[in-house]
Amino acid sequence: MSAPTVEADRSSAKYRTADGHVVTLEAPGFDVGGLWDSTVRIAPAKPDGRNPDDAYMREYNVTRQGNYDYVITHVLDAEVEQVLEAQGGQFLIAISRRPDMQGVALWRGRWHEIATYLLPSQGGAGSTPLAAFDGLQFTDTPEGLLVAAPAASGLAVDVLDMCTNVPGVGEVELKQASKALNMIPTWSGAPVPAGEVWVIDATQEFDTENHRILFLASTSAVLTVTPDDTASTDLSSPLSFLESVTTVSWTTS
Repeated sequence: MSAPTVEADRSSAKYRTADGHVVTLEAPGFDVGGLWDSTVRIAPAKPDGRNPDDAYMREYNVTRQGNYDYVITHVLDAEVEQVLEAQGGQFLIAISRRPDMQGVALWRGRWHEIATYLLPSQGGAGSTPLAAFDGLQFTDTPEGLLVAAPAASGLAVDVLDMCTNVPGVGEVELKQASKALNMIPTWSGAPVPAGEVWVIDATQEFDTENHRILFLASTSAVLTVTPDDTASTDLSSPLSFLESVTTVSWTTS
């Protein structure tokens, strides 16, 4: 998870995404200045009917520098087997000691790192786990990690979300509005300073309790809150948070 630029009172955060957009969240009285992470997809810029797009699609996680140390040691039971200096940082390949577990490949800069999981077979002899980063260019800044794919590759960098945890509220996810239209109900939401709010029943067929999530839609971003206890009927804290949000935006500058 990533460390955005945060005001001293931690009630606002501004972060530059891997594709160069700027995400801003301001919520007076709430701590939104914690750790953030982002899901990034590298995929063909234009669909190719001759080949399945999934064959050329890969997802990455952009997070704060050093966060994958815990994943490598305690989640994957892995050790770093390759280190290569490049682009002002380091490529690292960590392979799990367990044959049924994944490894991870990552590029680590001064402030951030970008990682992707490897299939168990990608850690063996003759494999090239660094191929996951072929042609990608990284520019690390305190505000965020920029990722670029070479124009000749025909690939595009697409940021799927930005995520953090707001203490006392729950998990908060931001998406660009143009990519989250299917998430917004067709009926009007309750008006709040930053947009409209909905409370949605997310109960699944196999759930033994009701579960609720909340949405806030502005003109440029959609914010989802998954409460710490989704089964609780007391939504006063997440609702108070959404009512306090003065800015939630996903813009080009």
